[in-house]
Amino acid sequence: IIGSAIRIIIRLELGSCGNLINDNQIYNSLITNHIFIIIFFIVIPFIIGGFGNFLIPLILGSPDIAYPRINNISHPEIYILILPGFGLISHIIINERGKKETFGFLGILYVIITIGFLAHHIFTIGLDVDTRAYFTSATIIIAIPTGIKIFRGFTGIILSNSSIDIILHDTYYVVAHFHYVLSIGAVFSIIAGFIH
Repeated sequence: IIGSAIRIIIRLELGSCGNLINDNQIYNSLITNHIFIIIFFIVIPFIIGGFGNFLIPLILGSPDIAYPRINNISHPEIYILILPGFGLISHIIINERGKKETFGFLGILYVIITIGFLAHHIFTIGLDVDTRAYFTSATIIIAIPTGIKIFRGFTGIILSNSSIDIILHDTYYVVAHFHYVLSIGAVFSIIAGFIH
């Protein structure tokens, strides 16, 4: 809607005799904002959705690939909602404990190494047993410190086991875990930050 409104203003400016917008800087800003909105909210989603979800599976003869759409939705939610909450809780822990660090060097090293646990979101796509065992271990290594640091992670510890995750897939447990972690977790972190 905003992009269309800007487009109409630009068309009126170009189609009129003289200037409707007297300030050239405002006109340049309108052009820049219009291009920004078109590229990031129309062109890129259509390229990712069309190419990633329609053309590649069509060329490969495989079923629809849903992961580009899932990642476009999930990652911003995590980065915007929960990571600032983790930072607030870490600062509160540092302040309350009177130490310079939240965790020791070894704990942080384990967390950095287990960045390869990202397939825990896709246990149900048919990973073989050895791969699921690795991702289960890596997820548990990263989920237990988070669950202990912030109470809301306990539901994730249960889901880190691939066998249980497959059983609970498409149930309200996963929906409750998602809302418990992001919604309530982010709100309580912000409240704790204000109170502290």
